[in-house]
Parts: sequence; C-alpha cells; structure tokens
Amino acid sequence: MIKNISSGAYYREVRQSKEKLKKICYSIILLDLMNIFNSNQLASLNPIISQLRTLNENHVDYHEESIDSIMDVIDQVVNQVIKM
Repeated sequence: MIKNISSGAYYREVRQSKEKLKKICYSIILLDLMNIFNSNQLASLNPIISQLRTLNENHVDYHEESIDSIMDVIDQVVNQVIKM
C-alpha cells in the first residue's frame, strides 16, 4: 500500500481499476466479434506486452533514455496495429 493514502482511497482505486480492466476485456471481445480487430492485430500486442514486462522486471537496469526509446517503438507498433 502507498504511504499517505487512506485505505478507503486505496481500495476504491483497486475496485475502479478492476472495473476498467473488465470494460477493456469486453471491448476487445466486441471489437473482435465485429471484425474490427483481427487475430494478427491481437497477436501484434504480445511483443508489446513482453517488452513492458521486461521493463517492469528490470526497471533499475534501464535509464530514462532507454525507456523513452522503447516507449516510442511501442507507440509505433500500437499505431500500426490500429491501421491494419
């Protein structure tokens, strides 16, 4: 738990985050059913997730410049996925 935040505020944020995740999952499912997303687009997201996991697990090893360049690449991939 983060310091200087009440437990009520913390759990409210947790609940709101879970609700947002649920909405995102439903949105992805609906976009796929409406043929707005295709399997290639969804598969393209896996490398992004992998990169973010690597950053998260090794954040001490990366400098801000490295993170910025990685985020630029991720942004480009997301833009390409949307244009597919």
